[in-house]
Amino acid sequence: MRGLRLLGVAALVALVVSTAGCGKLKEKFTPAPTVVTLAPLVASVDATLTGVQLVEGRPEALPLWPGSTVTTSSTTRAPTGISWNAGFVTEDDFDAVVKGFAVGLEKSGWTSEATDASTDTEKVAILAAAVKKFDALFTFTKSTDSSTTEMNVVVTPK
Repeated sequence: MRGLRLLGVAALVALVVSTAGCGKLKEKFTPAPTVVTLAPLVASVDATLTGVQLVEGRPEALPLWPGSTVTTSSTTRAPTGISWNAGFVTEDDFDAVVKGFAVGLEKSGWTSEATDASTDTEKVAILAAAVKKFDALFTFTKSTDSSTTEMNVVVTPK
């Protein structure tokens, strides 16, 4: 008799837990979701790059795009001294790169002005920047059939 009573109580507890208690148990042991917000990428003076080695002569305060691949790097003689040139490519969104460069330049003490020079087949932005001793001209391009954003920069001493 006592065995039947225990069996009956166990069945009743199982029934209650299965209909009402599981949700509460689940709530108790299921952690709240973690919200992850990705910060926008910003050009940085200490950006990590891959590809061709950058030649010497880059101004220390000149930010570059993090994670981009260096495709070209050189110096040329200019009337005011030696100019520094480099080309980069990234898989990052074109608009995010242009905006991120403007923010990165400002954080590094540069003033800049962007111009949209896009066509029907290619997105193009030109970013003219200046700091005390240097002028820089950035060009950003992305054709409609490409997944990459190309960046080129020429820095000349004032």
